[in-house]
Amino acid sequence: MRSVIESSAYVIILTLICYLGIDFIQMNQQITDVHKHIKYIEDYVCIHGQKVDEQLDAQTKTEIQNYLQQKNMQVAFQYTSESSQYYTFQMQVEYHIQSNLFSIQKQHHYNEYVHIEK
Repeated sequence: MRSVIESSAYVIILTLICYLGIDFIQMNQQITDVHKHIKYIEDYVCIHGQKVDEQLDAQTKTEIQNYLQQKNMQVAFQYTSESSQYYTFQMQVEYHIQSNLFSIQKQHHYNEYVHIEK
């Protein structure tokens, strides 16, 4: 009888460990997807972006916001500086990460610098 109870306890512990592992994998996949979208935005701005009066042009902003709206993310750009070859914008992306097992829901901010050729 003791071995049956002991085995049941081990099965329950292993099940909890598996659920934790699956939850961490799902959170990691969410973060990986977010960074994939952020890299896409950086490349899009570098290729299509134009500086208009110390701001990013409206067409590029609209395209990016439409793309991120489907992903439940938000982005903001702020002109920071310019060099001999580039205009530099600071990009701040807000995104949501959640854990189903622990009911964690957190809003994150990611800052990145984006360069546009002159």
